[in-house]
Amino acid sequence: MKKNNFFFILLFFMGFVLGQEERKKVGLVLSGGGAKGYAHIGALKVIEHQGIKIDYIAGTSIGAIIGGLYASGYSAQQIEELIERIDFSKFMTPGKQRSYKGLYDKTYNEKYFVELELNKKFAPQLPSGIVNNQAPLELLSQFFKPVHDITDFSQLKIPFICVATNAETGGEKIFESGYLPEVITASSAFPSLIEPVEIDGSLYIDGGLVNNFPVDLLKDKVDIIIGVDVSSGLYSKEELNSVPLLIEQITSYQMVKKTKESRDLVDILIRPNIAGFGVTDFDQNKTLIALGETAALLQLDKLKALSTDYANPGIKLSGKENYILISDLKTSGLKNYTNQYIKGKLNLDLPAVVYYPDLIKDIEKLYSSGDFKKIKHKIVHQDAPKNTLELEIEENELKNRIKLGAHFDNLLGFGLLGNITTKPKNFKNSSVSLDAVIGSNPRYYFNFYKDNGFLPSFGFNSNYISYDYNFRGSELDNIKDLSYRNSVLTNQLFFQNIVFTKIAVGVGMEHQYIRSSTETLVDGHPLKNPYRDHFYNPYSFLKVDNLDHAYFPKSGTSTEIVAKHYLASSIEDSRSVSSVRASQKIAFPISPKLSAHIWGDLGISIGTEPLYHVYKFHLGGTNQQEIQNTKPFLGLPFAYANGNYMLNVGSTLQYSVAEKHYLKASFNMASLNDYIEQVKLGDIDFEGYGLGYGYDSPLGPLEVIFSYSPQYKSVVSYVNLGYWF
Repeated sequence: MKKNNFFFILLFFMGFVLGQEERKKVGLVLSGGGAKGYAHIGALKVIEHQGIKIDYIAGTSIGAIIGGLYASGYSAQQIEELIERIDFSKFMTPGKQRSYKGLYDKTYNEKYFVELELNKKFAPQLPSGIVNNQAPLELLSQFFKPVHDITDFSQLKIPFICVATNAETGGEKIFESGYLPEVITASSAFPSLIEPVEIDGSLYIDGGLVNNFPVDLLKDKVDIIIGVDVSSGLYSKEELNSVPLLIEQITSYQMVKKTKESRDLVDILIRPNIAGFGVTDFDQNKTLIALGETAALLQLDKLKALSTDYANPGIKLSGKENYILISDLKTSGLKNYTNQYIKGKLNLDLPAVVYYPDLIKDIEKLYSSGDFKKIKHKIVHQDAPKNTLELEIEENELKNRIKLGAHFDNLLGFGLLGNITTKPKNFKNSSVSLDAVIGSNPRYYFNFYKDNGFLPSFGFNSNYISYDYNFRGSELDNIKDLSYRNSVLTNQLFFQNIVFTKIAVGVGMEHQYIRSSTETLVDGHPLKNPYRDHFYNPYSFLKVDNLDHAYFPKSGTSTEIVAKHYLASSIEDSRSVSSVRASQKIAFPISPKLSAHIWGDLGISIGTEPLYHVYKFHLGGTNQQEIQNTKPFLGLPFAYANGNYMLNVGSTLQYSVAEKHYLKASFNMASLNDYIEQVKLGDIDFEGYGLGYGYDSPLGPLEVIFSYSPQYKSVVSYVNLGYWF
């Protein structure tokens, strides 16, 4: 009896083992094809629905992206959700969005329409692709965060392999190990669109150039191959009607023959009907996914033959995985920047629990400085729950840049701006910039800044500006509306710290030389040259700016507070004066096309009265530069009204009539007085109304504004062309 039992048990296990051996290994191959590869997701949905267990995945370009995600454990539905989150308008301009810029860049670098890096011979260095590979690398690093630790692709949930092209030799490179996001970026680096990716000293570009449908890589690894091919073949003369299609055609000549041969090696071939779609049609994701499903359903009988009870649960995402305890930071590749600088820029006071999306945003801000060519991040798990943040940084070896800008407004006329910016090798974390403006009113702006991260940073500014304006009123005489030429030289030495990565707080010492003269009065008149004087002013400041656009914001706030004490001057009757000025602007959306702006300015100057004109606050014009305590005011010419005590508030409704085209309706009112006893709550000394049109052009903002103030009693028009400087 025992022998019979043993015999049946043996038969049972033999049957079980034989049954296990009967299931053949299934491989999945996904071709390249740019945006057309979204159809892979649709095919995966059908494959997954049939309970087909995939044992190996090979992919090229977009096929490597989709295949790599599936191999890492994502379900088809999760991959679709990831794809839908990508904003390709931002993807094409990594780190260029204002939200990624630091306060330094917002303050000093938002005035140029052309920026070129200079090589060692001081010749312009053109990029090797429209998109720097930092953008796709950073995006894929986020997607593949759950498998940052895995460098052997056979250890992924599904073993994975992908192909790239060696840019130097043209040979095929098969990747079975490495940093997965970087390898996949290399496999999908479409020539001229995405910069080549350097890995272990070699440059790699899109694998589709040598093996767009890498079926041959799985022939010895699996028994059955399912292939999804989204390649289009060659286009006809009539179809070649755009630059992307022409580039795609050029890169397809060699791959067409090999792709046809690869199709013959596939057991189940799924070919979505993607006629009419190109490699850059990323906005057609839903249609392409549906086409992938349709094509897979045409092979449903064959797929059913491979069905099992397997179900892909996907990666468990609760949201808690975005909170990471980082206990250590390891950097490599730094030469001219310090670890402390990197920690400060990333707001890392370790150990700390970091919200992963905020970390990504801070890395983008760091990259947007232009000081780094690549920032590769990796979360390496230590003893739970501790993690190490590893940063492989490649500094930008091109330390010099030239920049150009142009501007016209009613006050300063036309000006052409040329800039040279350099990163001194002997001063780590530092930048030197010089603007020179030629035109109606020549001027210059010089800036040196050393950024010490968490530690206090310091800098030096120097600028010169001259302009003509009508001087209304005088503390010396009853003469009104004189035309003056003002020249102002300002030098500032300052120290500041960035708090919470958003707020600049600092102190400084300022020297100003102000010269004012008029040709209207005869020599010897007391108002002929009212100022030829030096002023020495310690000051402190606080600044916040998170507006989403410098000129046409739809959301965000900006705040600036400056307290200044006029300590000494060369004026014979020198007076001790202290002043505080504060500005606040809030922008918020009302509807997708309509937004509102609310702003206010407060100014107080206190000292021995009567105060000289230079200490007062002024209203009028639309100039955005900081010119002698003057704030914009609709309906008044530049610096038309002045006083020791100022309160100015206003609002704007901004309507987007088309992309980058805006209509504006604005209102402002102000109280402006010389003496505190004249200030009365509710009193309005000036009010103004304005209607305008604005265009966010490649050369900078273009604005035409018509305004009126009952106090000035005349229509005042403003024309502002280009970035303000």
